[in-house]
Amino acid sequence: MIRHLAASGVTIAAVDAIDTVHVWSVDSFRKLCEVPTFPKAPGIRVAFGRGCSTLYAGSWYAGGAMCYSLSELRQLWRRKELVRFSDITADGWDCGLYCCFDGRATVRLDPATGQTVERLPGLKEVYSSPIGDWYLVGRRTLDIVSEPTTTRYRIPRTTFAILGVAFAPDCVAVSESGGPVRCFNLKTGEEKWRHVPVSGVHLIDVAFCEALDLFIGVEWAYKSGGASRLVSRTRTSGTHSFIVDLPEASDGTFCSSGNLLVNSEGDVVEVASAKILHRLNFPREEYEDPEFPNSEERMRTGTPEQRELARLMGPPES
Repeated sequence: MIRHLAASGVTIAAVDAIDTVHVWSVDSFRKLCEVPTFPKAPGIRVAFGRGCSTLYAGSWYAGGAMCYSLSELRQLWRRKELVRFSDITADGWDCGLYCCFDGRATVRLDPATGQTVERLPGLKEVYSSPIGDWYLVGRRTLDIVSEPTTTRYRIPRTTFAILGVAFAPDCVAVSESGGPVRCFNLKTGEEKWRHVPVSGVHLIDVAFCEALDLFIGVEWAYKSGGASRLVSRTRTSGTHSFIVDLPEASDGTFCSSGNLLVNSEGDVVEVASAKILHRLNFPREEYEDPEFPNSEERMRTGTPEQRELARLMGPPES
């Protein structure tokens, strides 16, 4: 059972329900390797470095952060004290490793050593452009920047959370939870278009398909549930088009420059034809979700990082 997916180019990282990351190529539909991470640590997030020679992983609960060489098939470094990961970005133009946390300042690590380079208070999210020297970062506002510490254009949020960000050569599309999809000019910060879905529907992911010159996304009715849909929007005006109903799955990610969508069941969907090309042999075993010990138990019996997390979180509210 796959809990989380990440992609870079034609390479997919699929995190299973225990602790292993399964790395696949969607070019050859071949499994490249398995990467052990943090035993029974829920909330693992992963990201590839540029060029896909390294894989970075971080856990929400325990285990810390790690870097794994996919060419040498060995762990390069680990930071056990870093916990409460919400996301990792490692494929930006500056090759910086940005680690975002729940309730703590984002930090930039040295990708080679894992040492902290700087803390970035107030920074909650970091999204990088795979085709240019741009970032979109989340603070109280959303900022289009060429470096995460230097604001160029400031965009007001419309809701509480970002669901997806996609960079085209000259613009960026942003989808927000329960809110619209908006597109902004990267050179001026001007809003080019805005699409407001029908009530109870939002885009849970968005990407730019270079071959079709379209933004594509996964649309889901979060109030009523049901199947998600693959949709497209034009880069210039945001004109909406339905492509196909998608197979049922708990997660998915776009890859291969937006030409493919891979879901947690292993289905590889070609965007242009709306056809399933292949099914990757992902693990199918079902496992019970790891239980989170209560605060008192974490302080009494937990590992050092679990005790630190219990101290940071404090006792539960009565």
